[in-house]
Amino acid sequence: MSTAKISKEKMIIQFTVFMWIVLCNLVVQSFLEPLHEIGFTNWSFFLANILFFLLEDPSYKDRFLKVLFGSLVGLIGAYLLAIIYTILVENGVSHLFSVMIPLTIVLFLIINLHPILPKVFNNIGFAFFTIALIDAAGAYSHITGYIVSAVAGNLIVNGVAVLIIIELMKYFTKHPLTKSEKTKGIIKGTV
Repeated sequence: MSTAKISKEKMIIQFTVFMWIVLCNLVVQSFLEPLHEIGFTNWSFFLANILFFLLEDPSYKDRFLKVLFGSLVGLIGAYLLAIIYTILVENGVSHLFSVMIPLTIVLFLIINLHPILPKVFNNIGFAFFTIALIDAAGAYSHITGYIVSAVAGNLIVNGVAVLIIIELMKYFTKHPLTKSEKTKGIIKGTV
């Protein structure tokens, strides 16, 4: 069992980001009913945040872009699958082929374009695609709310979290709380 020490600076950064996420949750939960009335979906709003912190890229900008573009690709892919499925079924194609044709196309794009455009076609897109299709009818009828919520979650929660992290890292680089080698590590470390 590893007992790695965390610098005071990194603890402060983590706690500040934690408080920002709690505040975002408080605001969303306080206004959930009116937000739902205008099409807001809290799952896509907060999934963007969860996936941002699951990524292990050292660059916060890369994480931000991967979540932003990946969520859009996944949600648009789910929407297109729902549309193509409906068109095919209405034209007499069996349920199996009506699902498998667009599913194959979307998965092909996400998986095979990943090496070429990893910020756009990535696991984030795959996650949003899969979760949006839990309710395929919703992926068709609520796509605008899904997309706006995912983009808002990324811009508001993740964007501000990145700004907090970057600004506190700059501050602690100039004003370390401890006089040790540990302080240098917070610039390269992730929160």
